[in-house]
Amino acid sequence: MSSLKLNDTSFVDVLQSSIQKENQTKAWCNKCSKYQPTTQLKYLKCLPYVLNINCCVTSEKELIYWKKELKSKGCLDIREFDPVNDRDLVNSKTVGIYKLKATIVEIAHDKDSLHLVSHINVSEDIQKDDWYLFNDFLVQQISQEEVLSYRKWKVS
Repeated sequence: MSSLKLNDTSFVDVLQSSIQKENQTKAWCNKCSKYQPTTQLKYLKCLPYVLNINCCVTSEKELIYWKKELKSKGCLDIREFDPVNDRDLVNSKTVGIYKLKATIVEIAHDKDSLHLVSHINVSEDIQKDDWYLFNDFLVQQISQEEVLSYRKWKVS
């Protein structure tokens, strides 16, 4: 996300930059016998079953960004950028609906002390949420609101 400006970046921009890669590299040219700059474009052929997103919240500015983007209960609505009819979503092969199942937070008390905390939704029912906090010390049931909150301690 560091290559994108936070003020002008939407969640859709973050996704697009992570799944549609453009790399600049040098490749050997047999015609001129030199390395020449090339651009490689990588696109998805189909949506993945599981989508992993690194929110990279390491500063107050990024914390504010994600608080704004995650304004409703775990829903990042991209339809405001690409409106579709909900009935069309069910039969679409190009639209994916993902449900948040887990988060991992790296907490850095200082440079030498890193700590991982995970939140996992153990419910098999897509309509229900049953969240647990896992860390080095305990396993504890927590609310979805706690999982989705971006509190100060979650910023590395």
